[in-house]
Amino acid sequence: MKKLFVVLALSLMALSANAQAYIGGALSFQAAGNNAVVTILPEIGYNLSKTTAIGAQVGWSNATAANRFVFAPYYRYGFKQLGPVSLFIDGEFQLNAWTTGGATTTQFGVGLAPGIAIMAGDHFSFVGHIARIGYYNGAFGINIDTNQNFQMGVYYHF
Repeated sequence: MKKLFVVLALSLMALSANAQAYIGGALSFQAAGNNAVVTILPEIGYNLSKTTAIGAQVGWSNATAANRFVFAPYYRYGFKQLGPVSLFIDGEFQLNAWTTGGATTTQFGVGLAPGIAIMAGDHFSFVGHIARIGYYNGAFGINIDTNQNFQMGVYYHF
């Protein structure tokens, strides 16, 4: 047990020395009339270089009449760095499983999600997405609907 603790402590120190891994996510609440949607999207990722990263969101959403499970791995490319602000685009694959009543429906999507990241110190950043471009839920298109595609999250960088 003592050896395991030492190995875990050394591993965390090595990760924090390189500042390559991050955890975080987004929490949102939407209300329209009698409908309310609560979404929890935890996220984990790893910076491969200064401009690229891989990661995944695994989350849950609860609407008035349905529940949704989300799994969305992504590859992130940062194309512009302006001081603490970074502009990026995520290439993502998204898998959604909706449960309504007793029936389950599975949907998937493949596309691009532009975003912005703002570093707030050495270990924290705020990250936002506002659109999706690609094939989602059975249709191809550009979706810039701030009610459906706006995400704002907080990351902790090791």
